[in-house]
Amino acid sequence: MVYNLFLLSISWGVLALLYRVLLQQETFFSANRAYLVGAALGSLVLPFLAVWLPEPTSAQGQWLPLVTVGIQTADQFFTESDPVWVIIAWIIYGLGVVFTGARTFYGLYQLTKMIRTGTKIPLERGVILVQAPQVQLPVSFFHYILVPVDFQLNQDLETRAMLAHERAHAQGRHSWDVLCMELLCIVFWFHPLAHWYRRKLRLVHEYLADRAATFTADRKQYGLLLLGQTNTRFQPALVNHFFQAPLKQRLWMLTRRPSSFLKGLKYLSLIPVLGLLWITAAASLPAIFSNLDQLDTPPSFPGGQLALMQYLAKNTQYPADAKAAGKEGVVVVQFEVGANGQLYHFKTKGVDVPSLRAEAIRISKSMPSWTPGMRDGRAVRTILNLPIKFKLQ
Repeated sequence: MVYNLFLLSISWGVLALLYRVLLQQETFFSANRAYLVGAALGSLVLPFLAVWLPEPTSAQGQWLPLVTVGIQTADQFFTESDPVWVIIAWIIYGLGVVFTGARTFYGLYQLTKMIRTGTKIPLERGVILVQAPQVQLPVSFFHYILVPVDFQLNQDLETRAMLAHERAHAQGRHSWDVLCMELLCIVFWFHPLAHWYRRKLRLVHEYLADRAATFTADRKQYGLLLLGQTNTRFQPALVNHFFQAPLKQRLWMLTRRPSSFLKGLKYLSLIPVLGLLWITAAASLPAIFSNLDQLDTPPSFPGGQLALMQYLAKNTQYPADAKAAGKEGVVVVQFEVGANGQLYHFKTKGVDVPSLRAEAIRISKSMPSWTPGMRDGRAVRTILNLPIKFKLQ
């Protein structure tokens, strides 16, 4: 867990720095939108680089103690408990997920309720105008544009600018980005960079919508319209709305000249940065597997050896067909503990009873992430052999 979060933070930080220094001042808004979404979500796969490395073939691996299933129960084992600080940390994390998740889903509930009960007016290109009493300023959510009940579809500058702005959000499918980033911020509510990516992406959405709105009015008129409005009233969550803050950046970007083609070459800098991130992840995953006698610290199941035995004895189920046929024997499950603590490449050998082998694979794959083995101060990949004895009494 710590390993994955460390690599994720490096990736988010490096890509955020690249955006901040080279890209955010340019008017390539669509490209910046794709960059921010890709950086925020694509970085999630970096900690799992190990799954793309070659599968081991020659390493024999270390043998774990034999666990007998069928006559022993979990009550026979004494388990080591997790440190108190770990339990407290998980409780705090869970409370944060519950709080942020509840706020997000309450916002979704508000929006769906307003859309369901509001008066709907179809517009061109699949956009639907919804008049709802709870709405105070025009907002958009997917292909819906929500407006106050007294909103008039006339041809004055303010109305045309607002509708053009919200149409750009709706037709640009900006709500998909918003929803993905909200979910990301639920899982990583504690991480400041997750919220940074969400803010920057929302701002790029406004740049895109502002540019679309300037086709209905010149930039000066549109800028004066923005300056003449405030955004102090309540708005539901998960929407894009016309007077989205921060106003200063929007006005500044609105008056900038379009970036030249040569400035677009800045995006090529992403290639060496991605290569550097790949190397950083791969450097923590050595190309060969480490034997246990080469390790400073061997890999371990959360809670230690006794906790592993208890977990297997408690959760392994003796297959009904094997029990009925009186089949017994030892199944050896070989698997890899990656440098990120994840488990990969499960194989079985031993007694040739398909249901026993299938159950051994199932329970092995259900194990939580391990603490990886350490060598010379870094996590390494190791192979373990877990013998499980199915015995009837």
